[in-house]
Amino acid sequence: MRILFPISPCWLEIFLRILRRAIKTLLLGLDFFYQLVAGGVVELVLLSSKLLLQAVDFVGLGLEVVLLGLKFLGELGEIALSLVGEEDRLFDVDGANFGARSL
Repeated sequence: MRILFPISPCWLEIFLRILRRAIKTLLLGLDFFYQLVAGGVVELVLLSSKLLLQAVDFVGLGLEVVLLGLKFLGELGEIALSLVGEEDRLFDVDGANFGARSL
């Protein structure tokens, strides 16, 4: 059979090397694009979860402040009751004893 375009093995080898280099560059570019997109998605998921955990922490701190306020309010009530209590109060006006001895 007669070949229409005689190609020498040297030209064929050069063409195949160029083709291999082009395919390799294309595949490396696609791999880089895939890694870039995958890294972006992973970073987005991690940042979203971090933001969610910070929101939960913020709510927890708010509840802690409320509980501390209630505890302080209870202590204020306890102090006020000790001042105006029945017989063991601090300022017992009816039976005030200013260091005087009973006769």
